[in-house]
Amino acid sequence: MTFLMSGCTEKKQEKKSASGTPVKTSVAVQRDVPIETIGIGTVKAYSVVNITSHVDGQITQINVKEGQTIGKGQILLNIDDLPYKTAIESARSNLDKSLIQLEKAKKDAERYAELFKKDYVTKDQVEQTQTNVDALEATIKGDEAVLQNAELNLSYCKITAPITGRAGSILVNQGNLIKGNDNTRPLMVINQIQPVYIQFSVPEQRLQEIQSQLRIGEMKVVV
Repeated sequence: MTFLMSGCTEKKQEKKSASGTPVKTSVAVQRDVPIETIGIGTVKAYSVVNITSHVDGQITQINVKEGQTIGKGQILLNIDDLPYKTAIESARSNLDKSLIQLEKAKKDAERYAELFKKDYVTKDQVEQTQTNVDALEATIKGDEAVLQNAELNLSYCKITAPITGRAGSILVNQGNLIKGNDNTRPLMVINQIQPVYIQFSVPEQRLQEIQSQLRIGEMKVVV
């Protein structure tokens, strides 16, 4: 680290003595010159993100390498999505079945309501058909929630970068089985380095001078 501050210097002139030997003389002049203080610094990432998975599965592809610059939203790893596609098909099938049952239940409720007007059925029978409709409507809401969750899990099979940064350690290999929501075992690390933190120390005897200069204005730091 180099810290630059203002100071003074002298203007040097060269003359020759009577014996012909060069003699250097100096005329003091006042001007601003940099005063450098050198210290040792450490560069640290602005933020460090541990990448984990939301779902269980087998890693089928790793799309980045250690040290690679990564953009936000870039796909980092792929997880086997076949089980989650199967879950979506099952959820859609259950939803379709419930919708068909609801349609039939509504028709039964309408038919029983007409029969009740003619005293062909009891009030309890009419209420039961309406109860069937209400129950199937609740079932459909549950089926829709299951389908949405299955679709969400499928989207988690593509693990994307939450920030722009540089890939750090990749802690898994293709073919590994991973567990969802396991914060104790990250899959990889991303370091955000724009901006970046730099920590450094300066000699204690220069600290007062540096603080005085900082009260005047900013100081230049060269890394």
